[in-house]
Amino acid sequence: MKEIISLQIGKCGNNIGTQFWELLCYEHGLNPAGIYRGACAEFQLQFISNYFREIRGMRYVPRAIMIDLDREAMESVKSSVCASMFRDDNFVYGTNGTGNNWAKAHLTEGVQLKESILEVTRREAENTDCLHGFQIIHSIGGGTGSGLTALLMNSLKDEYSSRNLSTFTVVPSPDDPKSGMEIYNAVLAMSHLVIHGDATYFADNQALHRLFTGIPKMAHYELTDLNHVISSAISGITTCMRFRGHCSTDFRKITLNYVPFPRMHFFVPALAPIVPRSDMRPKTNSVAELLHSLFVPKKLFVECDMSNGKILTVAFFVRGNVCMKDVINKLEEIQDKNSSKFVEWVPDNAKAFVYELPASLMSVSATMISNTTAIQHLLKRLKDQFYSMFRRKAFLTPYTSEGMEEMEFEEAASSLTDLVDEYKASQVSRTDTGTPSRKSKASLKED
Repeated sequence: MKEIISLQIGKCGNNIGTQFWELLCYEHGLNPAGIYRGACAEFQLQFISNYFREIRGMRYVPRAIMIDLDREAMESVKSSVCASMFRDDNFVYGTNGTGNNWAKAHLTEGVQLKESILEVTRREAENTDCLHGFQIIHSIGGGTGSGLTALLMNSLKDEYSSRNLSTFTVVPSPDDPKSGMEIYNAVLAMSHLVIHGDATYFADNQALHRLFTGIPKMAHYELTDLNHVISSAISGITTCMRFRGHCSTDFRKITLNYVPFPRMHFFVPALAPIVPRSDMRPKTNSVAELLHSLFVPKKLFVECDMSNGKILTVAFFVRGNVCMKDVINKLEEIQDKNSSKFVEWVPDNAKAFVYELPASLMSVSATMISNTTAIQHLLKRLKDQFYSMFRRKAFLTPYTSEGMEEMEFEEAASSLTDLVDEYKASQVSRTDTGTPSRKSKASLKED
C-alpha cells in the first residue's frame, strides 16, 4: 500500500477538502457513513486503503485531518454530507482565528496549535503500512491556509523527510477586495512551498472565475461550483494513487519524472469536461474532444499566457472505458500540432495514464497537469502586486505587530523573483549547454 494522509487547512482548504471526500466516497462506492455499498469491489476497493482506513467490516474512515484556527469555520465540515465519516479527534482547531494574517498563523496562534496537529498526524502515520506521503489542500490567500501551512510543511519535512509532500494550492485573485493582505500571505507562503514542497498543483481564483464566466450554463455560478471543480481536479490527479490503470505512477514518480529541477515543481492543472455541481445528468464526450480541450488556454486553472511559455513536462489522467491506442494517437497529434510549445531538452516529456473506472456521472473524463514555464506569469503577477504595496509600506502593521521584520518580506519576494528567473531560463533550449535535445512523443508506458 501507499497511504496518503490528507491535511485540509483553513476555511478554503476545508471547503474544498470536504467536497473532495464526497467525490471519493462516490467513486469508491461508500455511503455517507463510510460503509461500502458499491457494485464494483474489484476496482473500488483494491487501493482504497491508500486514502481510507478500514475500521471494521467494510466501513472506512478517511485518512484526513481537518485544521483551522477558527472554530466556527469547521462547522461547514461537521454539517457536510460525509461528516459522520471523519474521526472526531481528527478535527484540530483554535478559537481566535487569524484576521487573514499570515504572521498570526505562522508565529503566534498557529504555534500554539502545531503540536496538537502533529500528534494527530503521528497517530495517522502509525496507522499506515507504508506511508507514501502527505497532501495538503489550502489557499495561500488566507492567514491560516498560508501561515499555518508553511509552519506545518517545515515540521513535516523535518519529521518525514523521505515522504512525498504535495499541495493543492488556491491562489488569490487580484480583484478580491481583501487582496492587499492576501498578496502578502501568498508571497510569504510561496517561499515555503518552494523549499519544502515536492509538487504544487495551482488553482488560480482569477482563472477559475474567467473559466466559469466563459461557459454560458455556468455564468451564474456559486462558490460551491468553484470548489466542486477544484475538488474534481484533485480527484483526477489522485486517481493514480486510488485505482488500477493500464500504466502505473504515483506522487513520488510524478515528482521524479515531471519536475526537472527541485524548485520548479509547480503544475498548471486542467480538467475536462467542466460541469456545475448541480448538474446531475450523465455526460458523454469523446477522447479527442476532451484531450483537445485541455490545451485550450481558457480551460487552464491558472491565468497564464501559454503562447509565451514552453511545456517542460505534461501528464494526462484519462478515466473511462477508452482505447489506449486512441489516447496515444490523439496525444501525438496534439503534440505534433503544438511542437513549438514543448521544450526539446526534456526527453519523453508527455505521458498518459488510463483508468477504466470513470469519474462521477462521466463516461470519459481527463485531467492534465502541465509543468510549464508560462507559470512565471502568475508568479510575476504576485511579485508585482507585492512590490506595489511593499514600496508604500501598505498593510505592514498587522504583520510587524506579530513580530515580523521587513527583511522577511524582502527575502520572500527575492525567493519568488529567483523562481521566475529559473522558469525563464528553462524556456531556452539547452542544446547549447551540452544537454542532448530529443524530440519526444506521447507515451503510455509505465514511469
